[in-house]
Amino acid sequence: MELAAEMPLLSRNERSSPGAGTFTAQEGLSCAEAAERLRADGPNLLDPPPKEGLGVILLRQMQSVVFLLTTIAAIISYCLGDETKAAILIGAVCVVCFLNTVGEYTSQDAGSALAKMAAPRSTVL
Repeated sequence: MELAAEMPLLSRNERSSPGAGTFTAQEGLSCAEAAERLRADGPNLLDPPPKEGLGVILLRQMQSVVFLLTTIAAIISYCLGDETKAAILIGAVCVVCFLNTVGEYTSQDAGSALAKMAAPRSTVL
């Protein structure tokens, strides 16, 4: 059976047992080895994603289907002589696009804010 080769920590007898694939305390890292790995590799943290600029976010908002359809409707309204409707449509598109851009830009810091609220330490028994 090929599955056993892909899962080296589990033997055929352990697959159905509770706790299969877990390690005992004797199999874990010693304090010295854990300290050495921490020194060599650093803490177990993910790099934060790069922040996007306002211009990039604004361009992505302008590429949305709703933005494009509403802009086309405004252009058609203007060409048909209904400048008031065209102005209202363009105004609504600009306001919504601006608000979405500002909201997305300010929400980029949500992950770091949540990380600050999370418990920095845990106790493993």
